Amino acid sequence: MKQDDARKASIEFSGRLNRDQRDLTVSLNGSLDLSQYPRKFSAHMDKFSYRLRANGLPEQGIEGEGSFNADYSAVNQSLTLGELTFSANDSELSGQISALLGDEPMYQLDLFAKTLNLDTLLGLQPTANSNDAWAQNQSATTGRPVIANSALTDNDLSNLNDFSGQLSLNAKNVIYHGLTMTDFNLQADNRCGQLSLNTFTGKLGEGEFNLPGTLDTTGKQPLFHLHPKFSRVALSPLLKAFALPQTLNGYLSLQGEVWGHNFTAMDFARGWQGSAAIILDNAKLEGINIPQLIQSEITRTNGSVATEERNEHYSQVRQLTANATLNQGNLRLFDLEGDSEFLELIGDGTLNLPERKCDVNLQIRVLQGWKGDPRLVRVLTSTAIPLRIYGSWDGLNYQLNMDQLPRKHLEDEVRKRLKEWERQTRER
Repeated sequence: MKQDDARKASIEFSGRLNRDQRDLTVSLNGSLDLSQYPRKFSAHMDKFSYRLRANGLPEQGIEGEGSFNADYSAVNQSLTLGELTFSANDSELSGQISALLGDEPMYQLDLFAKTLNLDTLLGLQPTANSNDAWAQNQSATTGRPVIANSALTDNDLSNLNDFSGQLSLNAKNVIYHGLTMTDFNLQADNRCGQLSLNTFTGKLGEGEFNLPGTLDTTGKQPLFHLHPKFSRVALSPLLKAFALPQTLNGYLSLQGEVWGHNFTAMDFARGWQGSAAIILDNAKLEGINIPQLIQSEITRTNGSVATEERNEHYSQVRQLTANATLNQGNLRLFDLEGDSEFLELIGDGTLNLPERKCDVNLQIRVLQGWKGDPRLVRVLTSTAIPLRIYGSWDGLNYQLNMDQLPRKHLEDEVRKRLKEWERQTRER
């Protein structure tokens, strides 16, 4: 450091701090104005660089560089970092940070990000198509087991209790679990552990999401209480992001209320609760053609009807609607309805998120594709066929119940024809 008679100095500094399993390396180059010290001082950092390694961070740590202006006033205990620009791995941010220091600090952060890559900041790995990829993703960098007692009892966000402040974060792109969110906007207000998420919006592809709510960190566990709203968000990328089978595609819209203690996919699957109204437009179930499955079974046992040849290996529904409740890993679907030009369905079911299993019961009417006896075709198009979809998500089983209702209709049709034949015989 070199200082002139006006108490202005140029500064070059580099150092390393190692404490509590945290290793921080810092270097900076700039100037200081100490002419009114200790009442106040200012600094201009032309360039600073850093690298932080710690338990819970990515293996390579977090590093970057940037510049800022700093102004400190001892009179009102205020500190301002202005014209701030810095990078963190491949994330780039800019803006201003101000603080009122004291027994209860007050912070104001106004930040803008061109790109905010949470995957590289949190050490999240790209998901794989395996049963445990989801779990591995959650535990990769936390150093804790997938299901650990500490995850359910420790309040990792308790530092929010020590200060108040506001955060305004706008980002062109935010990357999380491989998902790219655009036009991201977060407005949050913390009052010593009582955090309000006033705005939490963004776009996912052509769809939009909004996650306003609250976070309470004053208890033994943090408590999130959110009111999610999705509008036509593509479902397949969401499933892929959390290593879930992409057997069901479509555009998801929902509105609901959920609450839980930790904001991770595994915690959501095991401990969260809530309810929502769900709409899935252009729903597509891969791997099975439900109308063809039903028609094949009918034609196999009855020669009076045939079907049109169709080779699609999927089932498509114009729109699926349902109400859902979530209770510690059990997602219950009820009032399930769907329709397309080929079928109509109603039903209900349960999804076990931790065990990755489901049991869904549907009543399906196949509306097109029948050929043969017109009266029998009318019976079949008006008959709801029970279909059960159950088992592991990675190998679903299907069960058609053809023994009761369809057979009853066919028997009724036979009786009707016999009575008509008897009447015609008597008339002769």
